[in-house]
Amino acid sequence: MSTIVREYNEDRASASPAVTQIGISSAAVENPGMVMGYFEIPPGGRTRRHFNVNADIAMYKVRGRGRLLVGPDHLLEEMDFSGEDFAYVYKGEIHAFENIGEEPDFVIFCYIGVDNLDEAQKVYIDSPAE
Repeated sequence: MSTIVREYNEDRASASPAVTQIGISSAAVENPGMVMGYFEIPPGGRTRRHFNVNADIAMYKVRGRGRLLVGPDHLLEEMDFSGEDFAYVYKGEIHAFENIGEEPDFVIFCYIGVDNLDEAQKVYIDSPAE
């Protein structure tokens, strides 16, 4: 049966300064095979660097001007990631997002092959923002 989700589950671990809302997961739909949501990053904000053990992630940047930071410190690559761009990050790749614009970034994302964020097994490289 089809489902409309209007109540979101916040991913608090990656919050500050990002606001992450999860709409589709096993909390809302039985065995979805993916996790879908969005995040917003305020101007000048940056997410914590992390990687996902069990899930690739596909993204679409709806608006904003930013960078996708990929790789460990000694091989860090900075890629422009701005409004109307798509991005794909493979499981195991260290990554973060940085807003270099003057408006909030807004990104829709989908973790592939998992039913909830716990299954994705995020591993954080950076400490939480203070």
